[in-house]
Amino acid sequence: MLAPRAALLQRALAELEQWLGDQPLEFVRPDGGALCCLRLPRDLVPDGAVPGFYARLAQNDARVAPGSWFGEDDRVFRLGFGHLQQPDFTEALARLAAALQPDSRTNS
Repeated sequence: MLAPRAALLQRALAELEQWLGDQPLEFVRPDGGALCCLRLPRDLVPDGAVPGFYARLAQNDARVAPGSWFGEDDRVFRLGFGHLQQPDFTEALARLAAALQPDSRTNS
């Protein structure tokens, strides 16, 4: 019963790690579970750009859990990778990548 779920998590985590290679984010690899923490690094993302990131996420119909929800700065956010099936997760990562671009205003 758990094997299919474990396989989904393993594939999603592998896709996430590959996707992160091209993103301006810091990553804490989870020891287990289906959530990870990502950070918008100060040297790549100015303080004033953080609210714009969340605004672009909303424009792209994408959601993450901002750090203020769990006692962190909003540069940190939680990303779930165990809920969506692979095609939908790939699309969600594309929308997240678009939100990371300061000039992105399009819905994916």
